[in-house]
Amino acid sequence: IEQMLELPMIEQLVVRCCNLGPEEIRTIAEGLPFTSVKSLNLAGNTFGSEGLVHLASKLSESMVVDLDLSGVGIEGGCEGLSQLTKAWVERPFSKLCLKHNAMTQEGILNFVTTLRTLILAKDDCSSLTVVDSLWEENVQTSCC
Repeated sequence: IEQMLELPMIEQLVVRCCNLGPEEIRTIAEGLPFTSVKSLNLAGNTFGSEGLVHLASKLSESMVVDLDLSGVGIEGGCEGLSQLTKAWVERPFSKLCLKHNAMTQEGILNFVTTLRTLILAKDDCSSLTVVDSLWEENVQTSCC
């Protein structure tokens, strides 16, 4: 993983269905601020909330604008989602896929509503369109 992150001009990193756990995600997260990765696809791995906490801790320092977390074991209301919310508010990114996790549409709606509330509190109306698109993308039947 470290060697992949050392590639100088990599903008898209796809590591799908590789059984990555929280420690591998920590390694990726720690390297992200030093890369040019803009699109990160971690779908189908098994890192859950613990891995998401590691990832979220470094997202605001990275260049990631497109994040696919489909089917990675995230549960609604978990600590990882709370940390992801904080990271998104610090530096909103344009695309986030949370499909195929243990989250109901209500859970996704709660997440998006929290983002909307925090964005309004920051008086950052330009990010509201992105938040609204998160809801639309994550309730459609096809993956975003």
